Amino acid sequence: MIWLETDLQEKLYPGPHEQCFRMVCYNLESKDKKIVLNIKDKFDPSVDTFAGLYVIGMKIPQKVFINDDIVIWNGFVDGNHVPILINTKESESFTMLETNHTILDVQGNKVVSIEDNPLVPQTLKVGSLDIENKKLDLVNLNVPRDIALPDGIVAKKLIHSPADDPSMKFSSIYVGSEVAEAPLIVWPHGGPHSAIPWAFSTDIYYFLDQGFSCLLINYRGSISQGQSGIMSLPGRVGDQDVKDCYQAFQECLQTFPKLNQEKAVLFGGSHGGFLVTHLAGQYPDAFKAVVARNPVINISSMSTVSDIGDWCFNEAGLGFQYRSPTPQELQIMYEKSPIFHVKSVKAPVYLMIGRMI
Repeated sequence: MIWLETDLQEKLYPGPHEQCFRMVCYNLESKDKKIVLNIKDKFDPSVDTFAGLYVIGMKIPQKVFINDDIVIWNGFVDGNHVPILINTKESESFTMLETNHTILDVQGNKVVSIEDNPLVPQTLKVGSLDIENKKLDLVNLNVPRDIALPDGIVAKKLIHSPADDPSMKFSSIYVGSEVAEAPLIVWPHGGPHSAIPWAFSTDIYYFLDQGFSCLLINYRGSISQGQSGIMSLPGRVGDQDVKDCYQAFQECLQTFPKLNQEKAVLFGGSHGGFLVTHLAGQYPDAFKAVVARNPVINISSMSTVSDIGDWCFNEAGLGFQYRSPTPQELQIMYEKSPIFHVKSVKAPVYLMIGRMI
């Protein structure tokens, strides 16, 4: 029997909603219990191929056992879906398969998977796993859909090194034109402990078709970048994540100098909405328009009405004690919120508030 577990945080109880997990194995016959893979703390995308185990973005296959000892698992490495072969009889014994696939199901060495590519709709594949050489031999089960992209469209991952801590990297995904003077959509994800995967998105395809380019930002605090990256953000929301987004934006403009930086816009939902409204207030001259979908605008007012009150405390750097915040805590939450910068906002802001039907 195998399972994933993580730790409740003591200082910021209970901690981020999504964290890095460890895999634990229990032998029902011998009653032995051991840690197969431990929580991955530090992660460097230029060196590491394993970023830890996560639940969001890491779909669990219908079956996971290749044989009595070997498990195949869907890994998540800085936004990339990478299958992992794990030997449950040993500790820290695993192999990352060199492919960008999500495993759906296995039966023995037979595998069904989905291949991810930001420029191609997901392709269903079937084939076999060469356990000895640790390689997948897959063929298309469906014909890849041919879509018409504008000329010069590329997909590229950008690695960023923050000035306040060069040892901790974060990344963004640029999907857009390499040649046209396109307007840029700056698009951070929600969560904040989530991630935008290296995968096809119909939303992004729509914007490409309308002549935009997109910058998808996995700022520090995103999952799939190690536990230390996740824990670097609570208490620094509205500062660290905002600076990461602006740095990614600036470095994207340097990498793709033909982009029309005079028409850069912001788009994001939930914590992504928190970030785009923050960016509008902290960098009012950089962006021409803002679309915020169900954004967190004021953590302090949210803390007394939300069903995730612990989120408000933890992300503001406060431990949760199942009570309403004190006046001092409300002040801390307020000063970390986009509403604190509202008087500086110049760009028009479209608030998309409601529910999906």
